[in-house]
Parts: sequence; C-alpha cells; structure tokens
Amino acid sequence: SDLVRTQNMSVRKAAKTYDVCHVTLQRFINKQKSSANPQMGYKPHNKVFTAELEAELAEYLKSSANIFYGLTPKEVRNLAYKYAVANERKFPHKWHEFQMAGRDWFTDFMKRNPTLSIRSPESTSIHVHATSMK
Repeated sequence: SDLVRTQNMSVRKAAKTYDVCHVTLQRFINKQKSSANPQMGYKPHNKVFTAELEAELAEYLKSSANIFYGLTPKEVRNLAYKYAVANERKFPHKWHEFQMAGRDWFTDFMKRNPTLSIRSPESTSIHVHATSMK
C-alpha cells in the first residue's frame, strides 16, 4: 500500500508485484485512508463560534476576572451576542430579539470552559482584595 500512496504505483501493478488480489489491496488502502482522520461524535449543526473565537472569548473573561472586573452571566451572554455580531457569525434569531446569547449557550459554554468562574458579583472592598493578595 505504501507503493500506491507514496510512489503513485497503480493498485493493480502493486498487487501483481506482491502477488495479492487487487481488490484486497484496494480495500486495505481504503481502510487506511478512512482511519487516518477519524471523525468521532456529532458535528454540531448550530455552533455559533469557532474553537478559536470561543477560546478568545474565554481568555477575555479570565483576564477581566483577574483584574477584579468579573462579569455576571447576563453580561457574558450580552458580550457573546455582541462578539457574534462583530465577527459576523450565524446565530439563533432569539439572540437578536433579546440582544444576548441564550441560557443554553451559556450553560454549554461553561461546560466547555470549566476553568471559568462566572457568578453574580459580591460587593467586597478594595481592602479585602489587598489583604487576599498578600
């Protein structure tokens, strides 16, 4: 099969050279091609962001939390909507209606990014932050 793939030898010629049935060799080559890049799972039909865009969004949320400007879930959903519009992504029409991403999207986003911690903000003074940094 290496001769057929790398040296552009025909399947019949390679089969004749090694005294193998050409159909068997063809089946073996097809099996190797299909196992070279396996596709597992379902292809998401309604995915809004690419993996790169979603990683950028997650990184932005992490950096904003690091400077004590964490966003609430509603603010994250609103930011996701604006980000989708800015990147001209296809998204559900309900997002347009409410000017924010849906709860389902947010829940799935949080599952895909377990390192994020997004919750309702609590009022803490700067002194508490300063002492926790020591």
